[in-house]
Amino acid sequence: MPNQVKKELYGSQWKNKPVWHLFVLSGNQRFNTYAYGDFNGDKKQDAAFVITNAQTKQNKLIVLEVNPSVGNDYGTELFSMDMPEGWYYIRSAHKGWKYYVDSVKMRIPLDGILIGSNRDQALNDPVWLLLFDGKQFRLHAQPEESRSRR
Repeated sequence: MPNQVKKELYGSQWKNKPVWHLFVLSGNQRFNTYAYGDFNGDKKQDAAFVITNAQTKQNKLIVLEVNPSVGNDYGTELFSMDMPEGWYYIRSAHKGWKYYVDSVKMRIPLDGILIGSNRDQALNDPVWLLLFDGKQFRLHAQPEESRSRR
């Protein structure tokens, strides 16, 4: 986790407060708690992951630009949001795959992130597509009948 994110979550004493955790499932899971892709179209590797507060069970989605040359900071935060409902899984949505954007099914211009919850074990809850529109990341609701990725 980048130092700037740790400071945002914990304050200046972040080194003494290991409260937020990243839980990763095995690689063959359809949904997981992390995904890689070029989420903002800058032709650089980005990472998205969900962290959970071990005390409050609050979840937070973080998207950052991966930059191994910056040492322990790992990269720059591109986007973050609180995840208010239960535990969320995410999945990479690759450029060119079809999804609903503003109620119109279209091929997405950039990699995106699918977000869903596990309130039922079949992962059939509604999902949201997180896309960068050139200025900011925006969530797009995916209709019930459009759960297939293409």
